[in-house]
Amino acid sequence: MYGLPHDQWKEISLNKRLIAQASRCLPDGPRLKFFGLPSGVVSVANAGSTVEALERRGEEGLYRVPRGWVWARGALLDAQTRIVDEISPGVNRPPAWWVVRQQVFFPRIVDCPGMIFSMIGDGSNNLYHWTFDLLPHLRMLDPARRGQVRVLVRLQHSFHRASLEAAGFPPASIISAEPRTLYRTEELLAASIVKGVTPDNVACVREIYLKAAGTLPAAETPVRLYISRAKASSRKIVNEAEIEEGLRRRCFQIAFFEELSLAEQVALVSQAEIIVSAHGAAWTLAVVARSGTPVIEILPAELEREAPSSYYMYRNLSRKAGLNYRAHHGEAVLHKSGPQRAHQSDIRVSAAQLLGEIDDCLKG
Repeated sequence: MYGLPHDQWKEISLNKRLIAQASRCLPDGPRLKFFGLPSGVVSVANAGSTVEALERRGEEGLYRVPRGWVWARGALLDAQTRIVDEISPGVNRPPAWWVVRQQVFFPRIVDCPGMIFSMIGDGSNNLYHWTFDLLPHLRMLDPARRGQVRVLVRLQHSFHRASLEAAGFPPASIISAEPRTLYRTEELLAASIVKGVTPDNVACVREIYLKAAGTLPAAETPVRLYISRAKASSRKIVNEAEIEEGLRRRCFQIAFFEELSLAEQVALVSQAEIIVSAHGAAWTLAVVARSGTPVIEILPAELEREAPSSYYMYRNLSRKAGLNYRAHHGEAVLHKSGPQRAHQSDIRVSAAQLLGEIDDCLKG
């Protein structure tokens, strides 16, 4: 059902699957309003007059959906309440999977008059996915047009509003979408883009993030930056105190990004002459570092075997951003009982080896 593969369909609870099956006997409108479920999934090519292509660039496009619907987890529906595949960005699972899994009776419906641009998508709570899967949708919306529309987005973190304001959306035009809510629009605009760390996406988000930090004064001297995860829930450096002494002798600034605004984070990374940090979302901002900057990512060695896509994520980003990347492997340290993977572990490093690598970078 909804075109979901059998293994994904079986991941949903039996009750939710039965409700989805039973809802098929209802007309499209009542199915959405009473059961909170779409009538199906359709491609742009098969959507007929319910979806209008305003602009196309190869695989990418900007689309107008009159009387379209938005479900706050990432599903965009046409006037016939069908999920439009190309403009419904999914990260870990298709939007239909989430709609069925989180199905509610008589969902909350909010009317949105005027023209709405959707920045809704699965994974938006993660800085990396927001940066490379959703924020680049703005490439398809002319900057002059941004002041003429309202943007619908999940404002889960301060970086959402900060990046949209830097992109040219007035604060009053940003609508905060609530979870498990349906938004009925008068006119919906949505973009389809090639996701990930592409040259176009890198250029787009780099420009937006540097604008966000544009009002902050430049550092008087180059910054040697160490981003600490001491306040994070995982991948903390358990012997960080050993490293800190050596870092301070080398005039490093030790930063806790949880305590800084997006503008402050971007300013530090963009002015850094070297960056050192454990694997984590802060590495997303490598996109604003100056070309050729040496960077050292600290990872548990076991991560390469257990989750290769995660292991190589920031290495690939750093290299595509033109940085001088090094990986420093530490030992995974379990910090809770029960099964635990390297991605969730803390890390113990050799202070002497890490500081030696830093010295090599500073000499080079």
